Amino acid sequence: MKNKEKKVERRASRRFAISLPVTYNITVPPFKKQLKIRTIAKDISTRGISFVGSNRPPSVVMNLQIGFPPKDKSVKSTEPKFIKVKARIAHSEPISEEHKDIFRTGVCFVELSKNDVVLLREFLHQYEKR
Repeated sequence: MKNKEKKVERRASRRFAISLPVTYNITVPPFKKQLKIRTIAKDISTRGISFVGSNRPPSVVMNLQIGFPPKDKSVKSTEPKFIKVKARIAHSEPISEEHKDIFRTGVCFVELSKNDVVLLREFLHQYEKR
């Protein structure tokens, strides 16, 4: 029997297990119709995010919108603040043996505006302090 090797963490930045709204578009063949997909993130870092969705091939670049709750809880608005991110799919795997048609997809951020980088870092810093 093989010894189970301990999984080595290769990520360059810490991941935070948090549910956030994520929106992305996919093109559906043969009509090349764009569908807007809404899902929930499972974790996020300054370099990437994972979410539940349909199977997407690795290396595909996609545009995401990620929602963050308002910074100030005293503000009456409950609308999340969204950042726009260009991301490359790193992996997409079934979430379980029973649910082979539902995938957990991990992406690496490849393009964010300076303002969105600041918002993401501020959010993660605040979340870490909880």
